[in-house]
Amino acid sequence: MVKRKLLALLLFVVGTLWALAFAWFHLVMSGITEPVLPLPIHLFVAFIGPAILIVGSTLAIGGWHSRFGAVCCIAACMLLTYFLGSDIRGTYLQPVLHSNNAIQSPYTLGTSVAVVAEATFFIVADVAAILLLRATKPSNQPLQPTAGRRDAHI
Repeated sequence: MVKRKLLALLLFVVGTLWALAFAWFHLVMSGITEPVLPLPIHLFVAFIGPAILIVGSTLAIGGWHSRFGAVCCIAACMLLTYFLGSDIRGTYLQPVLHSNNAIQSPYTLGTSVAVVAEATFFIVADVAAILLLRATKPSNQPLQPTAGRRDAHI
């Protein structure tokens, strides 16, 4: 039970950091240019992943529907892996073409640290979501009658 709550708390922190990072990114980018999508659609697409992760981890912490919360956490972590994994692949792992068609290597100390930090962030979240699912008990087990109760056979 403690393991489940600690894993859910870790995923809650990951979801909160994800939401705060996107809010910061949105504020910075909205100062530079207008979003491509209308603002409500843009914010919905951006915050659906952190919202699912926060709600799922809250369900797992509270123990109300911990299995459903763990499944929500896995779905949100899949979104996080998709977003950050495609960002790593598209930004850091492909060569950068400049105007003179010279290929400049993007592998500097700063980009290496950023790649390792991003990869560690979503890998830890994925492992925590899988461990959270394994730590929760299935909720579809049949109810066992309690000894000494008269209504156990009804």
